[in-house]
Amino acid sequence: MKYLYTFLLFTLCCSLGFSQTSLKGKVMDENSEEHIIYGNVAVFQDGKIITGTEADYVGNYVFKNIEPGIYDVEATYVGYITLRITEVIIEYGKDNVLDFCLSSGVIQLHNHKKKRRFPKIRLGKKKAKQKTK
Repeated sequence: MKYLYTFLLFTLCCSLGFSQTSLKGKVMDENSEEHIIYGNVAVFQDGKIITGTEADYVGNYVFKNIEPGIYDVEATYVGYITLRITEVIIEYGKDNVLDFCLSSGVIQLHNHKKKRRFPKIRLGKKKAKQKTK
């Protein structure tokens, strides 16, 4: 019986020692729900970037061995509006999941018409005068 308790205690200590705290999820398009390939995900704490990663070819990202705590997590991709989720709680020993749905950003340019004045260029042949002595 003594050996059984020792074995169980050893197993429990090993499992706690090898448990990983991670943050993982997907980066997707809000309208089509398609995965965003190689989207960027960054983790911030107190306004400073802690770490960052890139989603894979199916939109999955993962941060392994992240310290438990409260973070801001941000996802970005070219042509999409940046999404930052604040006060994300990372719990110890868990696979914390956070998915992002980014909406496409449209930038509307204003059409300003300005009158531009260019110098007049005359395209014609001019006869050169020769000076005689």
